[in-house]
Amino acid sequence: MLKIMKILKNVYHKIVFSVQSVPPETGGILGGHNGIITIFYMDRGLPASIDQYIPDISCLNSVLSDWQDGGIEFYGMFHSHYPGIDELTVGDIVYINQIFQMMPLKVKSLYFPLIFPSDCMLSFKATREKSGIHIQKDSIQKINSIVEEVL
Repeated sequence: MLKIMKILKNVYHKIVFSVQSVPPETGGILGGHNGIITIFYMDRGLPASIDQYIPDISCLNSVLSDWQDGGIEFYGMFHSHYPGIDELTVGDIVYINQIFQMMPLKVKSLYFPLIFPSDCMLSFKATREKSGIHIQKDSIQKINSIVEEVL
């Protein structure tokens, strides 16, 4: 089970600065090894009539399949918010619950960070419990390299 969101420092910065060139409510997926986020994929998403991130599920599933073939684990999804909205919306929470309904029962937790372009990332961890999905803010540990974590 994932304990605290661990992410390579360069991946963290690439995500935060990548979303500055696209409008809020864009996102992607997170992957890695041994509980550390080492890779991400920025999704173009599908057009929406309102400001919301609608993932391109077909594209993301293809990326996840490639990742799985390469031994990369799925660790969650991120999306950007407008400045000042630093909590998950009702729609975000509904979507997180839908993701868990599709995940194998062995997946006990995933991350759903919010990105504030050129500023920061706030992590939310969703955990599967007997009573349902529990979502809470989580800390982020930025790691310089995988070697640093192993030592």
